Amino acid sequence: MRLNGGKMLSNIDFIQNAYCVDNLENACDRLNKTLGLGPFLGGGDTHIRGHVYRGKPAEPIHIRSVFAHAGSTLIELIEVLSKSPSAFHDMLPETVEPFAVLHHTAYFAKDYQADRDHFEQSGFPIASEFAFDGQRVCYADTRSVLGHMVEIYPEHPIIRSMYAQTKAAHFERGGEMRIDPFQF
Repeated sequence: MRLNGGKMLSNIDFIQNAYCVDNLENACDRLNKTLGLGPFLGGGDTHIRGHVYRGKPAEPIHIRSVFAHAGSTLIELIEVLSKSPSAFHDMLPETVEPFAVLHHTAYFAKDYQADRDHFEQSGFPIASEFAFDGQRVCYADTRSVLGHMVEIYPEHPIIRSMYAQTKAAHFERGGEMRIDPFQF
């Protein structure tokens, strides 16, 4: 991916498309009926702590999310339950109609801090960054060039386990309309 100034981030392999949705269960049902996605993994309430919004400490983000596999891409659906500012709120529509908005694509960085800093130095501010099991995860605001955010993951066994469980569920029970919790 070439950022402002012509520098490249090499080896970016976008592995996820994430959508903000109005209602998690309804969105799962819509995707199952229209695309055959499922089963979905996750679904529990999560409070994302250690949140920094646009460089300032912020309230935790309260969400519910699920993962499903679509070919080689992981699909994440996110229902945002909190009202405080976050990268999610930067893109939520003002309508109450059913919606699914592409919020971000995601990738695992070989060097999280270097990639994070590179996005920021290239004119793509970090909209939200938060703590995850002793590490940081962030959303670079790339809307001006991509129309959505980019999530930067560090290498982390829990995140990799979530991806592996989602892929296994897809191959074992592909197409089932159900929401199952992750197993940790």
